[in-house]
Amino acid sequence: MMSARSLLELLLSFPKTVYFNLKVFRFKTAIKLPVVISWKVKIRALAKGSVIVPQNCKTGSITIGFGGTSSMSVGTAEIDLSKGTVEFLGRAHFSRGVCLKNTGKLVIGDHFSANTNLRLTCAHEITIEDHAMLGWNVVIRDADGHYIIENGAPKANVGKIHIGKHVWLCSESHILKGVEIGNDCVVAYRSLVTSKFAGNNLMIAGMPAKVIKENINWQV
Repeated sequence: MMSARSLLELLLSFPKTVYFNLKVFRFKTAIKLPVVISWKVKIRALAKGSVIVPQNCKTGSITIGFGGTSSMSVGTAEIDLSKGTVEFLGRAHFSRGVCLKNTGKLVIGDHFSANTNLRLTCAHEITIEDHAMLGWNVVIRDADGHYIIENGAPKANVGKIHIGKHVWLCSESHILKGVEIGNDCVVAYRSLVTSKFAGNNLMIAGMPAKVIKENINWQV
């Protein structure tokens, strides 16, 4: 049964939820309210067509800014979807403190779950396949803030990210540009991932991260 506090938060969030859906979807999709967004999430910018959902989506298929680890201090929650597209392939949940900025192509698979304070910045291309679980304070970004100059020439500062099916990104892990992670992998707590790990069933850990175990899988 929903608590009185949760019900109140949903009621307070209804106007922002309606506004969000009308801004990003055509009316036929918007009236389904596929996205439910907390009143605490700051909306920086939205554009029509910037969010794509399945045709059979239901009310609340995507929830933004609710729940998460209660003992965590929560950062400012912000959404900026003024450019690019975010395509949801099914259900997705973003907990409190989420900061989502997309100016590229972002694809999020079915049964996606992110705990408190996710920081996700997509400037080029990020794909996260089905059944991804993210701990608190995870950072995913496919671009550097500035250019590195090597021998007088700027190095590439963007690189697409691909995260496979059924991947667990443990709390405090950082996923940077050019990263590839295979299926059924675990990225350990406070890992800094900067390379491609195309194999499946890997335990990836360290700063910078490397494979520390094979034949790994996980479950909730």
